[in-house]
Amino acid sequence: MILVILNVLKILRRMYSREDFINALFDDNEGTGYGDTNNQVCHYKTKQQFLDDTTSELFSVNPFNRWKVTDNMKNISLLFEVDEGGLTAKEQIKLFLSSGIPFTTMTYSGGKSMHVIIRFNNSFEGTNWSYQWWYTIARVLKKYGIICDERARLVTQISRVPDVIREDTQKKQTLIYVRDRVDHTTMLEWIKQNGEMVYKPKEPKEIDYTANFNNNEADDQKFRIANKWTENKYGKYIQSNQSGNWNWLFLYGQNCFTKGLELNYAINYANIEFGTTTQGSGGSFQVADAIKAGWLWMQKKK
Repeated sequence: MILVILNVLKILRRMYSREDFINALFDDNEGTGYGDTNNQVCHYKTKQQFLDDTTSELFSVNPFNRWKVTDNMKNISLLFEVDEGGLTAKEQIKLFLSSGIPFTTMTYSGGKSMHVIIRFNNSFEGTNWSYQWWYTIARVLKKYGIICDERARLVTQISRVPDVIREDTQKKQTLIYVRDRVDHTTMLEWIKQNGEMVYKPKEPKEIDYTANFNNNEADDQKFRIANKWTENKYGKYIQSNQSGNWNWLFLYGQNCFTKGLELNYAINYANIEFGTTTQGSGGSFQVADAIKAGWLWMQKKK
């Protein structure tokens, strides 16, 4: 009897479609970004365009509003290594499910990780609240032996699209589960049952500088301030990160424009500080490309 049930579950799992996946994560009026590189993912597309696309490997976890992630943040991304602690992928999945966590989708990356996304029914009050929920969920999962990658906490996180072949590994990005969306109250109950609590985020410290063009300010000071603004949102830049660097550098480019640092200086300072190339979930890219994209977007917006 148990064997029959397991076989039925396997059949049901194979019935999950890419369309089910997208519908579970996005409403009809919510667009997102998708593509094969971090740069492509930063460009807005409608949900229907995403449904029609059948080749892209990557997408933005949270909805876009044209050029940026919206304040209507409802998705949390959890990423963990499938070979963590010498366990197989199946063993890691079993360990994750044993936690009883409510979640919406699970996808095998075609590489070394599982990508789990929790789609909440209601928005977070802000980025800081989104991060508080992420860290609390990660603490609970750690009790079950699941170590989540901290880089996945970003509201601008990029994840893997199921049912396509990943170019660098030639393995399929496999959709494993599609479940319901989650209420905050349901997740909070699970958190409390595991001895944790979501605490109110600390209020950000006031910054003693203003966002404006100031030609009397030294360029190196503008760079330091733009860098600091970016760190305040995303933390310190880490060149070895496998994801998130495009978003970090894109925002840095925006902040350089806001602070009045010319594009060539913004790139030169970054190349000295961070290097000329870096890694993203879509492979390596030029640091200058991400900075230029952010800087020029602000120029267009102005």
